[in-house]
Amino acid sequence: MGDSEDIENIKFVSNFLRDCNPNNVVVELCEERFNSHYNEIMKHPKYEAIMEKFYQVLNDDEKITKLSEKSNLIELKEMEYLIGIDVCSYRLAQCRSVLGDRSYSITKKRMKAKTRLSDILGDEESQQNLLQIASVETSDSLPEEEIKQVDQVIEETSSQEEFDFSKIRDDVVAKEKKTYEQIYDEVVIDEVNQELLKNVSKCEGNVVNVIVKKERISSFGK
Repeated sequence: MGDSEDIENIKFVSNFLRDCNPNNVVVELCEERFNSHYNEIMKHPKYEAIMEKFYQVLNDDEKITKLSEKSNLIELKEMEYLIGIDVCSYRLAQCRSVLGDRSYSITKKRMKAKTRLSDILGDEESQQNLLQIASVETSDSLPEEEIKQVDQVIEETSSQEEFDFSKIRDDVVAKEKKTYEQIYDEVVIDEVNQELLKNVSKCEGNVVNVIVKKERISSFGK
């Protein structure tokens, strides 16, 4: 995403929240990610002065870019969530910021378990995708529910007259193998969407704004 698109997103979030004056703003962040990316920024001694200046030059793309670079506080691509939290917490009256995402650690573990199954089944494409995820290791054991599914196929096949291990493997692959994209959609898109919507449903008040990455918006239509 280039600077110009980042800036347009930042402007949209700031202006939209001020126009709506919501009771709650739910952001696609969990506490872990907030603490690692934004908490220290908001505690910075010059944070308030920089943000005030930021809002003053909000309609001047060149000045926004220069201010972001000069302050060395946060990259433009990270600003959408920060602006949402800042506007809600400090620029609007009676607005509550909500971290609506599931814990990053849980999502990462779910991805590990799901991709591990495809790795065991010899799906070369999934193995390559797995290697591209720096944070994913393949040493974890399979979740109990998927072990049971594999065992069930082995048990059904073992009861036949001829024990054919290759057929066991083929049956397991046909039944359980998923592409990396399918696993990603299940764990990172669908499951996180459910968590976001659950947190939205808990909000009190008449107006709730939700800030998510543009790529996630279409998935809510499922």
